[in-house]
Amino acid sequence: MTIPQVAGAAARWSGDAAAGWRLDLDFGEVRPLAAVAVEYAGEPLPREATADLSLDGDNWQPIGVLPVANPSCQPIGQPARFLRLRFAGGDRPPAVRAVRFAMPAAKPADPTREIEYPCPGDDSMQPARFFSPPGPEPVPLLVGLHTWSGDYRQRPIPRIEAHCAEAGWAYIHPHFRGPCWTPQATGSELVVGDILAAVAFVRQTRAVDDRRIYLVGGSGGGYHALLMAGRAPEVWAGVSAWVPISDLAAWHRECRAVGSGYADHIEKSCGGAPGSSPAVDAELRRRSPLAHLASARGLPLDINAGIHDGHRGSVPVSHSLRAFNAVAVAADRIAEADIAWMTEREEIPEPLRDPALRDPVYGDHVPLFRRHSGSARVTLFAGGHELVEAAAIDWLKRQRRGAG
Repeated sequence: MTIPQVAGAAARWSGDAAAGWRLDLDFGEVRPLAAVAVEYAGEPLPREATADLSLDGDNWQPIGVLPVANPSCQPIGQPARFLRLRFAGGDRPPAVRAVRFAMPAAKPADPTREIEYPCPGDDSMQPARFFSPPGPEPVPLLVGLHTWSGDYRQRPIPRIEAHCAEAGWAYIHPHFRGPCWTPQATGSELVVGDILAAVAFVRQTRAVDDRRIYLVGGSGGGYHALLMAGRAPEVWAGVSAWVPISDLAAWHRECRAVGSGYADHIEKSCGGAPGSSPAVDAELRRRSPLAHLASARGLPLDINAGIHDGHRGSVPVSHSLRAFNAVAVAADRIAEADIAWMTEREEIPEPLRDPALRDPVYGDHVPLFRRHSGSARVTLFAGGHELVEAAAIDWLKRQRRGAG
């Protein structure tokens, strides 16, 4: 088997014609990666190739299918030490000439410092990154949440962090039990307690404007933002959730259907697959935002998803649309037929299109559909599984608790 050119990584082929072929890469250290590009030596191109990444070599996160192209490029946008590329079977491994990686563009300087704070759920000290602006006056507080496979060291929203430093907001980025593949993580009672304890820690550390406590997250962070909107609506002046999961059982089925490893993460977290026992089904419901979002009615809640997510990304837009329905009054809810259309076809049904819809803070991620109900709104934009930081900042800074 020919080992392709891979800069700065050890590479190894394994597999066979029946099981398929796998190319394992080890960088020797955790690296931030923006994208992976696979260059093939000739035709035919693989019918199917997928990429997975890992920080430790044991817990793997699927990052999607490589398009049938030469070169074939897949966005990553996360740190990883290990990467594996999986190819469908054939008499021999595909003729991969080279694997190349794009490093992320320069991010704003990190204004935070690492701290530990007390979490009463198990009387532990949990890590976080924290920024506190100088001065005695009460300031807004923003809680930023890491993604499904991240932890407190991740920087998924660097421009939002920079905004906090520039605008004089306090900011905390808690660990809340790390990646979502253990029972202690993934929407557990410990997680809920950890996020609330992070707010309490900041309040005890400096003066906070209680009318301006905000929560933001994307992907797994969006999932936890929705969960906290329902579990503790009295805390937040505004919750901004991007490309979130709203129903763990539904997402498990969707992940199994496409062979995504997130389904394994859900089973590890909740004790099994949906339908395996009443206890597991109860756990899946308890950890799902849809079970709690009725309590968030009246809370300023902004839900966003890229129209191509679920196709070029891991979470179908149905999760965002059904989360909106859970807080909307009956007259404002989105019909299930329209949800299915948008989810399956990656487009907005003609009767729901609004030619006048404009929101320049989304930049190139042009809003395609928006619906309001009370203080909640949902937006589908041109894009995939991503968080538009400028739009999140713009909405959050306009929210005040008790303003309406």
